[in-house]
Amino acid sequence: MVPYNAAYVVSKAAVRALGGSLRQELRLAGQDDIHVCTVLPATMDTPFFQHAANYTGRAVTPMAPVYTAQRAARTVVRLAVRPRREAYVGPAGRVLGIQSKLTPALVERALAHQMDRAHLSRTRSAAPTDGNVPRPSDGRATTDGGWHGRRRTAVRRAGAVALAAGLVAAGVTARLAARGRSPRRR
Repeated sequence: MVPYNAAYVVSKAAVRALGGSLRQELRLAGQDDIHVCTVLPATMDTPFFQHAANYTGRAVTPMAPVYTAQRAARTVVRLAVRPRREAYVGPAGRVLGIQSKLTPALVERALAHQMDRAHLSRTRSAAPTDGNVPRPSDGRATTDGGWHGRRRTAVRRAGAVALAAGLVAAGVTARLAARGRSPRRR
């Protein structure tokens, strides 16, 4: 759930609910050989943001991390080989899903702030657009949104490793300080 995207969020919740209903119906019908798998992607590097309606007056930027369409396709192929009820595309979606279950109010507040700060630019404006719902886009079919998902993901991973290392070091330092020891010997 995120602000500014209510229609999109509702449609995705409906897809998730549809998957659950279909699985139940298939089970009751004894159709154990048919699997319904729901794919839960995080931000995808597709033309979605260029084709979606925007009446905010602010330029839209996808919220990092941004994953490639190829990564989503690999997830679908894995589900065809080894079916599961639900599968996230990318670790960020999985982490957000877990956090949403454990601390829903905190996640709602954090996402609202993050979306307002990072998803809609405060410095770049954008003309209002109806998007591609009332009329199709220009006809150029592509899966790439130009957000450089692979490169951004690599940069984010490097930052996450550095952050994790810093947190571990801070934790060790705090633990040693709590025991009355200095982390450095003099």
